[in-house]
Amino acid sequence: MAMEQRTRRRPLTRQEQLVLQERKQLRREKMEQSRELAKGPIDLPFCLLVLLLTAIGLGTTFYNPNWRVVCYTFLGTVFTVVAQGALNVLLNVYGIPTLTFPFVVAAWIFLLPNIDLLPKNYQS
Repeated sequence: MAMEQRTRRRPLTRQEQLVLQERKQLRREKMEQSRELAKGPIDLPFCLLVLLLTAIGLGTTFYNPNWRVVCYTFLGTVFTVVAQGALNVLLNVYGIPTLTFPFVVAAWIFLLPNIDLLPKNYQS
């Protein structure tokens, strides 16, 4: 069994070490910058979750599916995007995440017209 001899790397010169450190620093700065840009005004994963919840909630609440329900659901998801952005701006001042609060607001606003608030004996 012959063992292969590993060739030793030559030590880096001071100038090569500085160049390597500069490259690493630039890479770190680019990563931090891309993370900051990815955050943006709306946190994308939560926004998608909230949109999905809104579409499921509004789309499946009405048992007679037709084109009006699709339009109503689309309108509700658009409202949720606006509410998400507005609540992010409003609550970021206090350091509070919005999480699924826009879904709750949109669900209440868009489902309340579907509820009969008067008792049966008062309805004509």
